[in-house]
Amino acid sequence: MLKLRSGLTYANVMATIAVFLALGGGAYAALKLPKNSVGARQIKEGAVGSSEVENGSLLKHDFKAGQLPAGPQGPQGLQGPQGDKGVQGNKGDQGVPGEPATKLFAHVTAFTGSLQYGSGAVSSTHTGSAGSGTYTVTFNRDLSGCVALATAGTGLGGQSAISQFSPGVVATTQFTDGNTVQVETTSNGNHNDYDFNLAVFC
Repeated sequence: MLKLRSGLTYANVMATIAVFLALGGGAYAALKLPKNSVGARQIKEGAVGSSEVENGSLLKHDFKAGQLPAGPQGPQGLQGPQGDKGVQGNKGDQGVPGEPATKLFAHVTAFTGSLQYGSGAVSSTHTGSAGSGTYTVTFNRDLSGCVALATAGTGLGGQSAISQFSPGVVATTQFTDGNTVQVETTSNGNHNDYDFNLAVFC
């Protein structure tokens, strides 16, 4: 015993303790660590791999976006209930009055062919003999590219000499020059004098 003590040195003792810790110190520390005492700070980066993770223990939110493949599209859900009717909005401002369909029109009496009233029309005459049903109406502008429409009928504010027309009464038009329209009134294909209304659309 005295011989053993005489052989011990400080270096020998420290070396023996180091060997003991290397062989059994890790197991001792594992047995003595308190529960929940190891956290993110104590785990080295890359120390935990697939073999250390229990299968089925991770949740979807544990993975970064795009790491998990998307599953197949599910079936369409049932249609939801109809929403409540919205509140009616305020009434908008009244729009600006539009332009009239035409600014060129005339009403012409039957026998005299005189211009009773109109807009843009400056004169009207009965051409040919009485009963020929031919008239000429002149306007204050060039009518190139315009369309004329005439209908047999009485004017506003009074009766004409012939106040009732049969269904066969028609009025036809044609342009004779730049600002003149010729109108013919017929009844069942026969010329006769009738009041007519003339409109020109440009």
